[in-house]
Amino acid sequence: MNYWFDKWKRKKRENDEFDEFFDEYDSEEEAYSKRPFHGATPKITYRNLVNSVLTDVYEEDDDIVILMHMPGAKEKDIVVRIEGRILEVFAKKYRGSYYRKVIVLSNFDRSTMRKSYVNGILEIRLKKIK
Repeated sequence: MNYWFDKWKRKKRENDEFDEFFDEYDSEEEAYSKRPFHGATPKITYRNLVNSVLTDVYEEDDDIVILMHMPGAKEKDIVVRIEGRILEVFAKKYRGSYYRKVIVLSNFDRSTMRKSYVNGILEIRLKKIK
């Protein structure tokens, strides 16, 4: 039993050291504290990176489609924000949260954004401007 406790303790220390490495970026995080995502941009931690959002971006004839794998989130807890060409997504889940920033290279109409969330997959569609 002592073996597993020591192994857990060593892993926790490694994770804490990893988190401390990113603590120097906290001052930058304060600059974003007035953003509408419930206070601030989420802090970079080992747990956040493990729970990172798998994302696929592709174009169809008339749409730009962004798919995000976000299991455990609820549709009502998903916030999508567009600022210029940057699309930001924040979602809370039972344990932790998701955060992803995507730069959209094609021209699109912001007012036509549609989103749906089914079986842990968030689909965002933006109409292209031709």
